Amino acid sequence: MPDKKEELARLIKKRIVHDKFWAAVNFGYANILAWLVVLSSFGSAICAAAKAPAIYTAILAAIPGCVIVLARNLNFMPLSRWHHKLAARLQALERSLEFENKTVEEISREFSKVMVEFENNSPVVNVGGLLEHSDKDDKKPTSQ
Repeated sequence: MPDKKEELARLIKKRIVHDKFWAAVNFGYANILAWLVVLSSFGSAICAAAKAPAIYTAILAAIPGCVIVLARNLNFMPLSRWHHKLAARLQALERSLEFENKTVEEISREFSKVMVEFENNSPVVNVGGLLEHSDKDDKKPTSQ
């Protein structure tokens, strides 16, 4: 059975790998959407200049607007940055565990603090206000 230090190191490493993966995935999606906007805009201009059927021009011209709405609501680039920042903080913890004279308990507490901090500040995916919550939602109407 692994000791506490090895187990904590494994948990931190697992989370670092997880966040690096999702940082790369979100970065990839953000770049794909950016290129899709550029290429479809260019393509619609070419179609218009070449007097291609109007349906092709219309479809290509509509893509940038749709992609911008997707990119704004799905937050791929902010999510990518969030995962990169979290991975960097966890790598610092990993080095503290390995090279500094800190106890497993100290690193464990710091790991928990980092995770709570990042979870509380994570970018959200906007689904049209369906998940928005405000304090006024909890208030019950008062009788007059």
